[in-house]
Amino acid sequence: MPHEQNDRPARTRDPESNVSSPPASSRTQLSAAAPLADAEKILRNEQLFSETLLESMPGIMYFYDSEGRFLRWNRNFERVSGYTSEEIASMHPLDFFSPADKPRLQERIAETFSKGESTVEAPFLTKHGALIPYFFTGRRVEFDGEPCLLGIGIDITARVEAQERLVQSERKYRELVEHANSIILRWNREGRVTFLNEFGLRFFGYTEEEIIGRHVIGTLVPETESGGRDLETLMDEICAAPQAFEQNINENMRRNGERVWISWTNRIERDARGEPIGILSIGSDITASREAEERVRQSEAHLIEAQRIAKIGSWELDLRTNRVKWSGQTAQIYGLRETDKAGTFRGFLTFVHPDDLEELHAAQRAALEGTARFDIQHRIVLRDGTEKVVHQVADVKRENGVPVALAGTVHDITDRVRIEAERERRHRAEAADRVKSAFLATMSHELRTPLNSIIGFTGILLQELAGPLNAEQRKQLEMVRSSSRHLLALVNDVLDISKIEAEQLVIAREPFEVRRSIEKALSLVTPQVHEKGLAMRIELAPDLGKAIGDERRFEQILLNLLSNAIKFTEQGEIGLAAECHSCDAVTGRRALSVRISDTGPGIKPSDLENLFEPFRQIDSGLARKHEGTGLGLAICRRLAELMGGRIEVKSEWGKGSTFGVTLPLEVESDS
Repeated sequence: MPHEQNDRPARTRDPESNVSSPPASSRTQLSAAAPLADAEKILRNEQLFSETLLESMPGIMYFYDSEGRFLRWNRNFERVSGYTSEEIASMHPLDFFSPADKPRLQERIAETFSKGESTVEAPFLTKHGALIPYFFTGRRVEFDGEPCLLGIGIDITARVEAQERLVQSERKYRELVEHANSIILRWNREGRVTFLNEFGLRFFGYTEEEIIGRHVIGTLVPETESGGRDLETLMDEICAAPQAFEQNINENMRRNGERVWISWTNRIERDARGEPIGILSIGSDITASREAEERVRQSEAHLIEAQRIAKIGSWELDLRTNRVKWSGQTAQIYGLRETDKAGTFRGFLTFVHPDDLEELHAAQRAALEGTARFDIQHRIVLRDGTEKVVHQVADVKRENGVPVALAGTVHDITDRVRIEAERERRHRAEAADRVKSAFLATMSHELRTPLNSIIGFTGILLQELAGPLNAEQRKQLEMVRSSSRHLLALVNDVLDISKIEAEQLVIAREPFEVRRSIEKALSLVTPQVHEKGLAMRIELAPDLGKAIGDERRFEQILLNLLSNAIKFTEQGEIGLAAECHSCDAVTGRRALSVRISDTGPGIKPSDLENLFEPFRQIDSGLARKHEGTGLGLAICRRLAELMGGRIEVKSEWGKGSTFGVTLPLEVESDS
């Protein structure tokens, strides 16, 4: 190891040489024993050549012994260090380095003396405090029988600066890659991730340790897109046709399973033989824009569907060219091919009904003059002769105040106009019907009084109060009374339905015994049941009790339904069952349920919907054998509804029918 720099002999410079050397006392006395001047000259010339060679070296050269005493150095050493020859002669080799570098330099000096050579890069400290990057090489040599170190230093400032620029460039590049707002992905030929930048790691939700080495498929790319495309062969497809995948959009997935859409730019990386070794992919998240595009597409599709459902199309007339462009729905309204998207205005006018042309032209002139909006309803005639009604609304487009276009919509309102016309006709008919019903309801007394008189006086005659009758006279009078009673029943039905339709029928709300009303109705029809040889099945619940309602109308419903059951049943039985429900499923109130069944012919399913219509009789094969107005069931249904109830029917063709009457009944308070 070098010793401290104490009590060193002073160095001197050879007066005939540029190379510094130690004092004369320590020099080798080369010429002391030389007998010849020529030998001394040759030796001096060789020494001069060597010293000139050393001085011409680009770096610094130095030579010191194991104690750290400088024996020789070149002039460049003095120039670079800034020290004089005398100063260098008194200095130690470590004095030319900063304290932080001295331990490393001392280690390399020791390595040179022990192993024969060594190298080191270290800043060279000048007299003025400057640090210059140098590359030092040291070699151990024997001089005067002592080990010495011959060193050469090369200024590597340019290289260090170049390396620093390279490091800075690489650092900037890495920062650019790591912090870019794009996904930068590198994956090898086997499809495994070799690099993913910081943005990509955050985007996909992985750490670098988790993602490196994992296969792209199943990690960043789903095995199958949600649209059904299989991505297993994506790598092979990219390598096989790189140009086709330079720009590629596919579905990706984050670590949490969320699906995203990425637009990738891909570049194949190849080895020296041109074989693909990997792919560099730069991606941008386009999920939001893709979703926005999908929303726009869906919105357009919904608009088209809405226009189709509403039968609304759009059009635009270019006033400068008199050309019309229209939507597919407009083409459909006019019976054109949807591929025909434009035509002349003159051709468009050929569809307008001749009687409506002048009105359309007037509306167009008013719109262009700015006195009114283009808003018109008119008829069109299609090429197949079909007539439609359309409603058109349009606005004028102007440039510098000059009309240049008329853009609007056309709405097929044919169905609406037809429905409105039918509704108007129905309203007129219903108004007339209400007038008729009001008239009949008002005339009820005038219609019933003559019939009651005929029935009454016929009864007096039959009682022979005015004198005896012979058999023929009695027969004729019985026919008169029967016909009068039948006519009165018909008139009563007509007047009842008329009062109901005229809203003049008043429903009473009085207490009555439910069981008594049912038994009263049964007593009136029992003779008819026995006359036809039918059985009668009665089931009355014990808790029928007392209720508040219209007793007469309740009995009218029962009599009508029982009479119908008897009339249309030729054999079998007639059934009546009555019970109270604590809570009706429909109204939620206490209700009375009465079911009247028969074993008649039943009713066809196709006839059930018309069963309760006024003046309608269902021809079941037996209906034509019996007289009637066809108002009985209609009256029953209206009466039940007026009392807050309902009538339902269940029937099986060929097996019979069951009519159910449900009426909400309020029990009279005991207080």
